[in-house]
Amino acid sequence: MSTASLNSLPAWSDIAVEEVRSFRRIAFDRQFRSGTVLARAGMATAGAWLLVGGEVELILETRQCGMVIDRLTPGTWINSGCLVDGGPATFTAVAIGEVQAWLLTADGYRHMASQPGALARRALRQLIQASVHDAAQLSGVVARVQELTTRLNRPLDAEDLFRLGFSRLVLGPPVGTVGRPAPGSGA
Repeated sequence: MSTASLNSLPAWSDIAVEEVRSFRRIAFDRQFRSGTVLARAGMATAGAWLLVGGEVELILETRQCGMVIDRLTPGTWINSGCLVDGGPATFTAVAIGEVQAWLLTADGYRHMASQPGALARRALRQLIQASVHDAAQLSGVVARVQELTTRLNRPLDAEDLFRLGFSRLVLGPPVGTVGRPAPGSGA
């Protein structure tokens, strides 16, 4: 993690070297290969990710299908709500290509928030913006589901969800892993 890489992110262009050092002490720099699951909807998570390089797809999942609702770019926080409420991931986040992200745990966040200076205010502002953005993405999908349910006057089935843009959910690898078991491997 370097000052140059942080300076390239939106809303971090004016970050001071001292702030980078402070963030380095509480965040964990990680690299992910394409297809790696950073967070799985409904599962506990270690914290929130600050996307530094690459792109991540945010997927809304139901029991039978899923829908890509956003493609995140550097400077975006993933799973920001868990730092506020300690709850599970709302969406599944999957690396598209090579990805670099920094993990901020709840303990790291609390430590950062207790410190004076611009870093905590900057991160809190970004985490709130990320949560609002996630809610807006979700509310658009919910509105479409409600509209179709009202129009059809019945609960939606899988085919209805597919018409809305959901696709068959192919369960990916567990969080933090890449790839699928080889055919015939028994895994």
